[in-house]
Amino acid sequence: VKQLNSLILSYNQIGAVGLKSLSDSFEHLKQLIILDLSNNDLVSLPPYLGDLPRIARLDISKNPLLSPPASAAAKWSVAQIQQYCRSLGEDGAGPLPRVRLMFVGAGGVGKTTLCKALTLLEKDQTVDERAYLQSLASPKYNATHGIDVC
Repeated sequence: VKQLNSLILSYNQIGAVGLKSLSDSFEHLKQLIILDLSNNDLVSLPPYLGDLPRIARLDISKNPLLSPPASAAAKWSVAQIQQYCRSLGEDGAGPLPRVRLMFVGAGGVGKTTLCKALTLLEKDQTVDERAYLQSLASPKYNATHGIDVC
């Protein structure tokens, strides 16, 4: 198995659980050059795909990929897919993208409420959402003056 250089696993209905159970086997496949995982049920790629040093052909087409999105992965080279997989780390949770938002609109339409609600989600606090959003509609939040970065 350690000298295996081609592995075709297409059309096997392999999903996340199946690919995770194969992870120990992939540690020994350092000579692998061709890996075909096409036409399966993969929704995400495992981190260990980034640790295959000789891989030259990696087919992940026709999978319902969400992470990375199938439309993006279809355009990536093998090196880019491996870089993505390495960025996932051991637990499979990759780096979180950061987004900067600017809320622009007429007064009294809920920009402050939306900003505060998103800030609450970011802090992962547990509160009664309805009560929290109603408190934002109180007179003290009637208008926001100036620029508030949240």
